[in-house]
This record gives sequence, structure tokens and C-alpha cells, in this order.
Amino acid sequence: MAGRGRDSTSKEMDLKPFEPRRLIGQDWAWAQIARLYPEGDGPAGVIFYGPDGIGKRTAAMVLAKILLSGQALSAEQTQVLVPDEAAEGAHMARIIEQAAHPDMLYLQKLADKTELTIDVVRCIGPFFGKTGSFSKRRIVIVDQAEMLNREASNALLKRLEEPPRGGMMILIARSLGSLLPTVLSRCAKVPFAALSPADFGAWCEASGQQELAALGPAAGYSPGQALGLSDGKVLGWLEQLDALGQSEGEARRDRLAASLAAAIGKIGDQSFRNPFLRALRARQPRPGSGQSGQDQRLYREALDAFARIDAIKVNPEDEWRALLRHF
Repeated sequence: MAGRGRDSTSKEMDLKPFEPRRLIGQDWAWAQIARLYPEGDGPAGVIFYGPDGIGKRTAAMVLAKILLSGQALSAEQTQVLVPDEAAEGAHMARIIEQAAHPDMLYLQKLADKTELTIDVVRCIGPFFGKTGSFSKRRIVIVDQAEMLNREASNALLKRLEEPPRGGMMILIARSLGSLLPTVLSRCAKVPFAALSPADFGAWCEASGQQELAALGPAAGYSPGQALGLSDGKVLGWLEQLDALGQSEGEARRDRLAASLAAAIGKIGDQSFRNPFLRALRARQPRPGSGQSGQDQRLYREALDAFARIDAIKVNPEDEWRALLRHF
């Protein structure tokens, strides 16, 4: 799933990111974007950064649709729907909705890689090397930009330093810390904040998924995290985690930790990280137990363990077993 656009040789990507979506709970971020591109023209590079699953990709898609459709950008317009057939621009809007617009390229980490590699970034050169087919613009969206390795980052920097006329790059990242300072200096930056409980409820209602409202606390009020929890798998693990926290006896705790670690390590490492960290933050220490200090240490140990897993230096199951034994 490296890219999407005309002449792309990569596998077809999931079309869901291109469906019309309404951006909810990010009024301040969208107002910043509208100020950056008041007449449609603005920085050649911009970074949308913030927690996972709160609307950064939706905002990038909405912005791309507006600019490629030739519409005016405003702080009030946080969704783009396909116009009626008879409306001016309806045909072009439908092309965008179908992810078939030749002037837009969407890039993300390959499924079999742990980093966003230079092979993905190299798709930008040929894309920018052509004139726009239907628009004066060519827009590249780089998702998971925090996963760029150094080689890919340097290649991306070259494109940011020498953008073609009409070329624009939107980087979507969890944070700015993992991006090269030289990349940061070439881009405008728009922070996205976590949704409030009220905004999360509004998203559930607008998306027709009111049943997800109950998952708000466990998901940190992140729509993306809530969707990940909704299959029941992670919720089941949270129930097992709660049972582990209340269990007594070293042998029983070891058995529960080993069983849960085996499931998480094989199929759920990424999806269970945030719920686990939130569970640590939410735990109330028992009076005089010193549990608060233990949880703080375990929180730091968890972050270190996740870094080792991402660097492919350890077995995820072993790391999770060690963490869970001390929960």
C-alpha cells in the first residue's frame, strides 16, 4: 500500500481514506489550515501532527479535495461531498472520491516494512515530474511520516527543498520529534488535539456508530482507536488485564501474563499499546502501597519495550510477558 495515483506500480490501497468524511472536534486546527491557504495558495509543505485516530488524515483528505476541486478554502468547510450530477465540478469531485485523481498521490509505510523507506518516497519524483492533468496542483500526502527512516527523510527533504510549481506535500505524523530538523524547517506545522468527550460523542453520532460511544474512555476519545477496539479483541484483552491486576499468587499471575502476552505478541502488539498505557495512567494507587511509583516505572519500561520491538531487536511476546508480570 505504498501509493495511489496514475501510473502507480504499487498495490491498490484501501479506498476508505478517500470516502467523504466530516472533520469533527478540530475547529482550531482547521482554522489554522484555512489561514495557511487563504486563497488556496500557501506553503509547499505542511505537517499535521498529533495523537493517532483524531482526524489528521481526514483533514488532509478534505484539504486535498477542496484544492483539487478548485473550491475556496474556509474555516467553516470541514467536509467535502460529491455535488449533484448537474452541478459544476461534479465529475471532478467524483474522481477525487474514487481515489482516481491523477494529481493526488497518497503514500504510507509498506505493510511488510517496519519503517517508511526510500522506495516509497521515490514515487514522488515521477509524480512531481509531470504537469497536472486536471489541476494546476499536484498534492502528495505522506501518512505515518514519523516512521520515515533517515534515507527516506533525506530523499523527502530534497523534494521539499525543490518543490515544483503547484507541488504540495502534506505530512501526517504522530509527533514532530522523530522528523529531521531540516524537514521541520521546510514545513508549516498544524497541531491536532485529542477530542473532548462531547466531540467524540458527536463523531459517533455523525458516523452512525453510536455503539462506539461506550468505548470512549478506553479509546482515549480517539475515533480511530475506538474503531480498533470495536472488534472485541482488544476489549477482551483489557478484561484479562483487569483480572491480572486483581490476581494474587505468583504462579497464577505468571500463567495469566504468559497467556495474554502470547495473544498480544502474535497479533495485537500495535493495537494494545495505547490501551495498556492508558490503563497504567488510570490505575489508582492503594494507600501506602507505593503502587503509583511502580506504575510510573512500568510506564517508562513499556515505552522502552515498544522501542525495542519497533527496532526488531526482541520478540514482542517476551517483552509483553515481562511487562504484564509487573502489572
